[in-house]
Amino acid sequence: MSLSTVEERFWSKVDKQPRGCWVWTASTFKARRGQFRVGVRNQQAHRVAWELTFHSPPIGVLRS
Repeated sequence: MSLSTVEERFWSKVDKQPRGCWVWTASTFKARRGQFRVGVRNQQAHRVAWELTFHSPPIGVLRS
């Protein structure tokens, strides 16, 4: 199976647990935040999750 879309690649790295936690199973930045490569840049995984689910976050909703 080929994971061709960004969305498929991203969600394959998330372990959605029964109690509601979403655990990032791939690489992290030094600060231990999840990272995910989109194009040529590494993005913070929590931001990618938000954007895939709800589109762009309102200003002040997500921390850097």
